Amino acid sequence: EVRTLCPPSGREAVAAVFGPRDRSHEWTAAGRLVVSSSSHPGGGVQATAAGSRERVQRLSERVIRVSEFVEWATHSGKPQRLSYVMLETDGGLKIITEMLADGTASWVEEPVGLQLRNSLARLVRIADCPSSGAIVGEILTWKAEMVARARAGGTRSAGSASTSERKRYAQEAFC
Repeated sequence: EVRTLCPPSGREAVAAVFGPRDRSHEWTAAGRLVVSSSSHPGGGVQATAAGSRERVQRLSERVIRVSEFVEWATHSGKPQRLSYVMLETDGGLKIITEMLADGTASWVEEPVGLQLRNSLARLVRIADCPSSGAIVGEILTWKAEMVARARAGGTRSAGSASTSERKRYAQEAFC
């Protein structure tokens, strides 16, 4: 469904586009798509498709584009904003990284349902990286350091991360 606006002295413009959301697909806290048994002949599936690339090759790929997204989700019955970052490499790999509610950082390569998830989220910012951009292996090292720093900071209770901490993780992953 498309809704348009037409001011008396102007041209008609698209104001909103609405579409049905397939509720048979939901994401787990780790950013993995879960397909319910009613929509998948093989029963419930939790999957990520890493492809046939060798891990060493993936770690040496350069990041060519970074996108930061924000989405709404319900956690413990309360709506929350969730921030995540999508990294795209010169080898065509797409990686989602985000800090989860329990304070761990997820790293999912080629997640199933990425296009749907991105379409339901709001794109905050996007940047093309120069040819001297970061290497995937360096970002993984940074991710580990970021989580260790958050744990050592002692500003949060064990096993949890505030919405602000999660947003800060996504903002730092973007840079």
